Amino acid sequence: MSESDTWEIINDALECKVPKRIPTFCLGADWDFMERFIAEVGFTYEEFRRLKKDRIPFICPTHIALSIKLNIDFAWMTALGQIIWLDEYNEVGMMHGGRFKVVSRDSTYEPPEGHVKRPIPHLWYLKEGLTTKKAIQNFMEKKIRYPKYEFKNFYKLHTVCENKYNLIISGGLTGPWENLHFGIGFGNIAKFWRKDRKFLHEINDFYIDIALKGMENLVNIGKPKVIMIGDDYGYNSGLQMSVAMWRELVKPTLAEHVKIIHDSGAKALLHSCGNIGELFKDFVEIGLDGVESLKPKNNDLVGLKQKYGDKIALLGAIDDTDMLKYSTPEEVKKSVTQSIKDLGPGGYIPGATNFLLDQPVENIYAMLEAINEYKL
Repeated sequence: MSESDTWEIINDALECKVPKRIPTFCLGADWDFMERFIAEVGFTYEEFRRLKKDRIPFICPTHIALSIKLNIDFAWMTALGQIIWLDEYNEVGMMHGGRFKVVSRDSTYEPPEGHVKRPIPHLWYLKEGLTTKKAIQNFMEKKIRYPKYEFKNFYKLHTVCENKYNLIISGGLTGPWENLHFGIGFGNIAKFWRKDRKFLHEINDFYIDIALKGMENLVNIGKPKVIMIGDDYGYNSGLQMSVAMWRELVKPTLAEHVKIIHDSGAKALLHSCGNIGELFKDFVEIGLDGVESLKPKNNDLVGLKQKYGDKIALLGAIDDTDMLKYSTPEEVKKSVTQSIKDLGPGGYIPGATNFLLDQPVENIYAMLEAINEYKL
């Protein structure tokens, strides 16, 4: 499969056309999955040398080398942004004001006898870093921007992946809702929404300015063919906020992002976990080309496909928390094949609904085999 064919099938799928074959997608993978994958499958020394020479990361993000090894067509990579100092806690945080910490947990991988089980590192979100109105006001006086070197590095990476490995990488930024609630927390959003909405919009505007300048740099410096914004709107049972709040605080910024992306000639996608079906009408209205995650137990995927399938592509939708974890490889292949029948073949790019975490490696191979073997 040539590079042009790889992009062609992805582009056709995102335009809700029937592609030459069904493309594959990988959102990401954590250390635990990579440890088990390397133990069970691994990379040859020649593969390691070639990837290292091309500066393909094995560490962070781990899934780029993994996607190449698995011959995946489409992956995602976000810009993390600037590390800042949080005065209230005398510690560092992320650029939106959220508190993160490197922690470790036990791996699900059991090493051979005589080998020590190693802890798995993770960067976990702890809580908001801006808890008082004064802290928020002081924070908004800081000069915070996405560093341009991230976009330069992304350009180099996605170019070599596309030209040498037939892997299309979607660029990404954190979306408007996560920037807001990571920084000031759900409690403050609810309080200001009821008691001081003018101030809530001032905070939101501060984050919007950072995000839109970041998006302009991503399209101008990073030059991706696809951009996917990460912004989780749902719990398992429904939205994290009212539709009215989403339309007032989030939708206008998301629409501006889509315009910047489309003006650059790229496709605009959204990664959003949870039950988000209520927002699909709005997604179509602002011109999103596709939506990713779409856990089948949380969303009426067949209903969304029937209603919007000719207007917006669906990505992911292969259950990662239950089916991929507990089914046999044969059951996985049957389930994935049924998903393609229900949601495709046009306008659908299947993959695990979230990062590869504690699923058996053989089940991921089964998922990819089912996608690659699907006959159009």
